[in-house]
Amino acid sequence: DMTEEAVKRIICCKEDPDSVFMQCGHGGICFDCGQEIRKKQECHMCRQRIKGLLKMDIEHNKGNLYEVIATVTNRDDDLESVVS
Repeated sequence: DMTEEAVKRIICCKEDPDSVFMQCGHGGICFDCGQEIRKKQECHMCRQRIKGLLKMDIEHNKGNLYEVIATVTNRDDDLESVVS
């Protein structure tokens, strides 16, 4: 049996899993690892094309709601970053 902590850290073993891919919503990754995986343009779980990466503030959630604090999107194969 995997511990809950092990399940949370599917990809990255150093940082907290704070990011998800768009459109599929798969995560289990930190923002830095997510950016590396996004370069392959394919989700590591479902193989759907990655349209973006969302970083969430996992420290200050409200129930199941998380504030998005950074995004990286793919638009026409150009990379555009927005950080708030």
